[in-house]
Amino acid sequence: MTHCVRPLLLGIVMLCQLLTAGCHNLWAPFLGTNPECQANAALCESETLDATVTPVCSSDSWCLRGSVSQGRPVRAMWGSDPLNIWIVGDGGTILKWNGSAWSSQSSGTSTNLYGVWGSSSGSVWAVGDAGAILKGNGSGWSSQSSGTAQSLFQVWGSAANNVWAVGAGGTVLRWDGSAWSPQTSGTIQTLAGVWGSDPANVWAVGRAGTIVKWNGTAWAPQTSGSSKNLFGVWGSDASNVWAVGDAGTILKLSGGTWASQASGSSQSLWSVWGIDSRSIWVAGFGGTVLKWNGTAWATQSTGTAGELVSVWGSGADNVWVLETFGSTLHFPTP
Repeated sequence: MTHCVRPLLLGIVMLCQLLTAGCHNLWAPFLGTNPECQANAALCESETLDATVTPVCSSDSWCLRGSVSQGRPVRAMWGSDPLNIWIVGDGGTILKWNGSAWSSQSSGTSTNLYGVWGSSSGSVWAVGDAGAILKGNGSGWSSQSSGTAQSLFQVWGSAANNVWAVGAGGTVLRWDGSAWSPQTSGTIQTLAGVWGSDPANVWAVGRAGTIVKWNGTAWAPQTSGSSKNLFGVWGSDASNVWAVGDAGTILKLSGGTWASQASGSSQSLWSVWGIDSRSIWVAGFGGTVLKWNGTAWATQSTGTAGELVSVWGSGADNVWVLETFGSTLHFPTP
């Protein structure tokens, strides 16, 4: 499949018509830049899983490793612990880290996958194009019936029997332990990120500053105060939640009100993750990694200008960042 060159706005059919030939994907959120691959697709296909390359480390102890994606764009990363981390991406790509090396897993699909989350290493969900939902049980992946043809961009749950998936057209699905069912989100805007602190406090964010919240009974809109596309959401608890998006946008929920925070960046910010209200990381384009210390955001030196699209960690001493074409950043220096 031909890869587009520059990132476009999230999941909008009208804008998809403006993409270059070969990119018919509704999502197209962070279609990577790789000039060599654009000129010669065979170079992309010749890339191999490579986590053994000696890492190059920045002054802030972020260490860049070689590509693990085999030439296909990758979109999201999540782990249950330091020895079980998954990456999902285009063409049904699923990769797993076992603590020492990355390996490819058979997904049974060629559908593009955009989000991944699990309640444990034996219960992992991946979502993607045209309503695709896959379930990993630790030994293999199987397709699940979603009941929708809308593209799904992220998945999160509070437990194995309470999982949410969000996507295009305001789509929200809920897994109750036996089946996925559609939910009324209260918006028709594309939703790109979802996270919750508990079963009665779940947020989904998306296009044009859209934020909707689940209160345990129903979804309702919240005023974000922003018109920027929002791509990621995470919090330390129900009173401290962050959302990130276009043009360096960082929003913080405090006391029930969303307010803008100075990020010091104009880059598109795609993912946010942390360990508590004083240790939070954000990943974005232009090699951007931002760190929150409880008072302010500071730019970290990463040593790359790549499109960083996902951040996850098991603790302050084990944080991973994913780049569109499969390079990984790890903190701290080994």
